[in-house]
Amino acid sequence: MHHLKITVVWKWLFKTKYMTNMVALAIFPIIFLKDEMYKQDARLLNHERIHFAQTLELFILPFYAWYLWEYFKRRRRGLSHWDAYRQNPFEAEAYANDRDYGYLNKRKFWAFLNYF
Repeated sequence: MHHLKITVVWKWLFKTKYMTNMVALAIFPIIFLKDEMYKQDARLLNHERIHFAQTLELFILPFYAWYLWEYFKRRRRGLSHWDAYRQNPFEAEAYANDRDYGYLNKRKFWAFLNYF
């Protein structure tokens, strides 16, 4: 699974209001990229593949529902878009481990729970 390399460059997707600062979006099984150059960014791709592991553990659709719940829960608490995004436990796991290129080989099942 960690070798999944389906990437698509969709520049228009990243021109929407909430995505202008984003460079990638993982919607299983595709990683959407803002620009072709990001296909070479190993850290970014590892980050998105960590999201794929989370997605599969939660049987795809429940992952997206839980992810959005965590995001909007933080927004309702008054956090900015950026803070709500970064404090989302799914993002916390991905950011904490995206430089460890062997992480997916040793990652424990439901490891994201350690970030709540």
